[in-house]
Amino acid sequence: MSTIFKWNASDIEALLRTCDADEVTPLVRDYFQPGWTILESGCGLGRFLRYLTDRGHSTIGIEWLHETLAAVHSFWPDLKLVQGDSASTPFRSSTFDGILSLGLVEHWTDGPGAPLSDHYRILRPGGIAIITVPLHNPIRRLKHALWLYELLGLPRALAVALLRGRPLRVSRLRRAPYAIHPAYAPFFEYRLTPPQFLEAVRAAGFEVLRHTPIGHMDGIYHELNPLHLLVRFRNWRFSPSGAARFLNTRLSRLPFLHAHMQAVVARKPRE
Repeated sequence: MSTIFKWNASDIEALLRTCDADEVTPLVRDYFQPGWTILESGCGLGRFLRYLTDRGHSTIGIEWLHETLAAVHSFWPDLKLVQGDSASTPFRSSTFDGILSLGLVEHWTDGPGAPLSDHYRILRPGGIAIITVPLHNPIRRLKHALWLYELLGLPRALAVALLRGRPLRVSRLRRAPYAIHPAYAPFFEYRLTPPQFLEAVRAAGFEVLRHTPIGHMDGIYHELNPLHLLVRFRNWRFSPSGAARFLNTRLSRLPFLHAHMQAVVARKPRE
């Protein structure tokens, strides 16, 4: 079972404009070769499908929600789209040269194993998968240990529970393989430490070529941004203050300290 969430079609153009500045884009440029056939698994509103197609790649996107695919198709009718489950795709084994999987595999309640295994199956030997998941970094681990997510989120969680007439459930009280976000049910995603992420990728059969933190300003925004005074977020763009830029530069000197996400470049071994 995985989390299903809806995209807003009005965000399509704004999301496309974020590709050039996205910290995953240098990995895409470095590891996806010209002429490759690329699958974006969990393509959402198709920003990287458009970006890669415009740069000469043959692309296919798979997404669970029909409404999301309809929105993308109405805006970019030339993109190839498939409705389906990223943990059980309809593609033949060894179909793709590359797979892009951004913020996807953490949404399965059983953990990332099923979608990672399918990524491995449909990738050709020697092919490359670029996979990202939320980073359970030291700042988040400290806040988690102090139960700050539960304490800070309690007023809103109580209000929602009362409004919906449902009991308040603390997410971490159930058994789980990784740190759960948000602090209160329903489940949305797991956050993985670097060793946990590498273990999951290797367990699926991949060789890890590169592992790097990404989304550094996102980390400032989400975890070190009281009352949103340091960083504002609007129309899919961050507007950091000078203090936020200074803090981000200093914290970035220690890898994996505060970034929001982490990326792995993984290769399916050649037979």
